[in-house]
Amino acid sequence: MPALLDHVTSEAAKAGEQEFSFQVPFINRIAVRHLLGRGGKIEPFYVEILASGDAMRLDRWIHTTPMYIL
Repeated sequence: MPALLDHVTSEAAKAGEQEFSFQVPFINRIAVRHLLGRGGKIEPFYVEILASGDAMRLDRWIHTTPMYIL
C-alpha cells in the first residue's frame, strides 16, 4: 500500500496537480499511518467512512481527488 500511495502521489505531481487528496477509511491503518508520516493531514470537514470492522473490506479502498484508478 505505501508504494502504491507514493506512486500515485508522484504521478499527480508530474501531471501538475496543485492539490491532491486521498480519502482513506480509518480501518486502512497502514495507509493512514503512511500518509500522516509523509505530512498528510486529516481534513476535519470531509469525513468518509469511519469503520472499525472489516466486513466491507475497506482496508482495500482508497478514493483520490482528482480521480485516479488505484
